[in-house]
Amino acid sequence: MAAGDDRCIGYAVNRQFEPCETDVVVHDGEGIDIGGLNVRCLAAPGHTNGLIIFETVLNGARLWFCGDLLSVGEECANVQLGWPGSPDYDRPTYLETLRRLIHMPCDTLLPGHGPAGIDLGHQLVEKAYTKAMIEWR
Repeated sequence: MAAGDDRCIGYAVNRQFEPCETDVVVHDGEGIDIGGLNVRCLAAPGHTNGLIIFETVLNGARLWFCGDLLSVGEECANVQLGWPGSPDYDRPTYLETLRRLIHMPCDTLLPGHGPAGIDLGHQLVEKAYTKAMIEWR
């Protein structure tokens, strides 16, 4: 985001991406406080090098805002793996990310596309990992 290079979404809409000045840089596992809520950043590369899951606990439930890590189908019946067309998409890294994530707790998954997987977070990540293992072998 700070560089404003062709990996930013600006190229997809036929306009120059304006670089953004960075207030805070976070790394894998680090947390930041936003309005009294602690948000932890989890590196999730593969779909893109810089994909991050924002994790927080609210009312005892662990929520993952996962962007384009995966898409959730209607009524959370299925998942689609992240779009492979980004400039830095890397299938082996993506598979390793999914493998790592299935060993982490997640109650609710909030993807960039599709419905929220309320109380289905871990199941949806497991579905994505299983799908990748079957389709990519």
